[in-house]
Amino acid sequence: MKIEEIEKEISGLYKEILLREADKIGLEYWSKKMLNELLNLEDIKNELLKSDEYKQLKISIEFPKFNTKISTHEIQEIIDKTSWYHSFNFNGIQNKNTRTTPYEQLWISQFLPKSFKGKSVLDMGCADGFFGFLAAKNEAEKVVCGDFMKFKGFEAAEKITDLHVEHRIINLFDFKETRKFDYVFCFGLYYHLPDPVQSIRYLASITNDTLYFAGPIADDSEPLMYYYEPFELYSADDSNWWVASPSCITGIAKRVGFRDAELIGDRPATHWAIPLQNKKSKRVIQKYGIFKFLK
Repeated sequence: MKIEEIEKEISGLYKEILLREADKIGLEYWSKKMLNELLNLEDIKNELLKSDEYKQLKISIEFPKFNTKISTHEIQEIIDKTSWYHSFNFNGIQNKNTRTTPYEQLWISQFLPKSFKGKSVLDMGCADGFFGFLAAKNEAEKVVCGDFMKFKGFEAAEKITDLHVEHRIINLFDFKETRKFDYVFCFGLYYHLPDPVQSIRYLASITNDTLYFAGPIADDSEPLMYYYEPFELYSADDSNWWVASPSCITGIAKRVGFRDAELIGDRPATHWAIPLQNKKSKRVIQKYGIFKFLK
């Protein structure tokens, strides 16, 4: 078997078992094991199943199941006709060929409250709206999801679930709302915005309690922010502008209206940044972080 074929098979095991892309170190390690120690794919699968990462994945949180009254056949038909950004589990049926994997969404979800009972939630930059639907599932009183367009996955999730989630096609600064939201989500959005300081200031103005904020972060303790030319960060996306260090992001948040701001988790950017990054970029982003800002 050629090395390219071996790496493809190992990558498949990573996605199947660890629910993420295989990292370079892991690919090289297991490829050598197959070539030099005559391990087969079943041996590697068993080793991954015994790994600490898999054990942590199993005990983290169960991927949420969104219930629906429509039939299994109807669910599958809608799923098959839709291009998806987020992963969903509808009555036990998992969609495939998504931009994200269940593990990425579980990683963010573990930092969110388990209940939103009686609370209002805004999911800004929602894409398919997974986190908005999750808040509605967990008893939020009002959920608004917003993005520059209505994604096909959001429309499909609306048809499949029994949850009430309002969608608005909005630009962050054009968003008009008379009331503040108890919780605001801003996941994978800030680096698309030309003015990150004013963006966080505006988010502070519409947050009543807590803003959860996630995106790629610069691996540096200094308060810095890198500017990216069009297509420099991601070779297929010209809408990216900035990537900042955690101390820069929390410093801005505190200055524009949040009483407290902290990085509450980070992980290697195996899915979000590294596979998609422009190889010609001067700076490779190694981490993805999630922050909690309190009013």
